[in-house]
Amino acid sequence: MKDQGKNSDLNPYMNSAPSFQPPCISAHWEQLFNKMNICLWSVDASTRRTLQISSSCKTILGYDHDEFMKNASLWEDILHPNDKENVLEQLLSIQYGQSAKLEYRIRTPYGDCKWVSDYVTAVYERTAKAYVSVRYDRVVMDIDHRKKTEEELNYLSFHDALTGLPNRRKLEKELQNALIEAAKHKRFVGILFIDIDRFKDIND
Repeated sequence: MKDQGKNSDLNPYMNSAPSFQPPCISAHWEQLFNKMNICLWSVDASTRRTLQISSSCKTILGYDHDEFMKNASLWEDILHPNDKENVLEQLLSIQYGQSAKLEYRIRTPYGDCKWVSDYVTAVYERTAKAYVSVRYDRVVMDIDHRKKTEEELNYLSFHDALTGLPNRRKLEKELQNALIEAAKHKRFVGILFIDIDRFKDIND
């Protein structure tokens, strides 16, 4: 007879069984996420080996299912060098069902770089002494267009639209940073002012 006095563990981030299987993506959900251009991805928490990955990841990451299955370090290899250390540190900080939303650049097989967002959830398994992470379930999306638009808007806010030269806002920002550094290291800051006659007429 089933023991009614014991409650099953309902925490979706933890598995009570000693072994686990990666979540299976049904054909219906696979088709839906492909249309939405969303990559579903499960990797082993200790080895980073791919357990399962949806076909839409090829469009976003540039590499297909077989390439990720054969090469456990492929994801780390394609991380942009300037983002790699920070991304790996954030992954190590995920503990006990916590999630992380990462934004970083990858290098595609076509030679360019692309921005992606990576929502990572740690899945844990109960052992005799503690809960141990067994895999990361991930949702990866292409955010390249948004990030490049943000970069363009940020550039325009600090540069003249006609000449491309830094504007007054850029000067104020850089001057403020210089004053902070000077105070920190006990140094001086100098400003050189150059007046060009009738420059306004030329600019207009």
